[in-house]
Amino acid sequence: MEKQQSVHKPIFKEGEVLVLNTDNNTLPFKNIERFVDVQVTRFSPVDNTAGCFNFYLRQLKLVKTGQEIMQVDGDVDRHGRKIDYSKVKLVVIDTLTKLFEHMLVHYKLTNTASGSKDLRNAFGLFQGGVSDLWIGLNSFPIPVVLFSHFDELLDEQGLIDRRAYIPGKAMSGKVEAEFTIVLAAVPDRYEQDISKRFRFQTSMLSGYTCKTPLEMYNNDELYVPNDLNSILYRVYEYYEGKPGEYRIPNILINGASGSGKSTSLRNLVEKAGQKNV
Repeated sequence: MEKQQSVHKPIFKEGEVLVLNTDNNTLPFKNIERFVDVQVTRFSPVDNTAGCFNFYLRQLKLVKTGQEIMQVDGDVDRHGRKIDYSKVKLVVIDTLTKLFEHMLVHYKLTNTASGSKDLRNAFGLFQGGVSDLWIGLNSFPIPVVLFSHFDELLDEQGLIDRRAYIPGKAMSGKVEAEFTIVLAAVPDRYEQDISKRFRFQTSMLSGYTCKTPLEMYNNDELYVPNDLNSILYRVYEYYEGKPGEYRIPNILINGASGSGKSTSLRNLVEKAGQKNV
């Protein structure tokens, strides 16, 4: 079986991509040790311990603003290696869906601790937390790529609209509004060649909510290979920024489980000592 390779050399070096693995699944390809893959088990704005989503973003922001990081036990990746935050140039959240679940659990516990039994208060706290999340990610010093599962919504004509899942009706269908670049993992179920089956959709069609900046992709590029390395090259080229250095917009990639979201990372990081030509 032919493997799908990137047409570009890897943008990042080993240790430069931090995966906040809220799903706690092993990355589905070889050479995963090139990534700084950390297992995220909870959410709390005030928790400064390893395993909490906010902790890793806080550590990164401290480093990127020239401040001392917190020395905390367990601040290591999946392979037991101490994290060098000064090297990290890209954050991947896999998945936003699970992060929302962690957030909702936190705000439900916060609501209960306050003596309230009304879940509407918990969802109100959750909505405020999500708003703070968008503010934090949009102002974050380095780019963030987020993977999310689909939610199927009905539009005004009764047609299915596939968007990022988020708990509660108040924010349903509004996640994509926070992003300039939204792709959808839409495999070609009839393609026999597995190297061509997995692809990303770049523009809205057939109920998949997608968007990219004007003229980033040509009219004949509705579908592109599920290769985040090539996609990032296109984004850096569009914004005329140096790959791996320029602060490009955050990217949201929606898709069902097994549709090729996580495997899109496979060509993104070069092995230590690897020479590209």
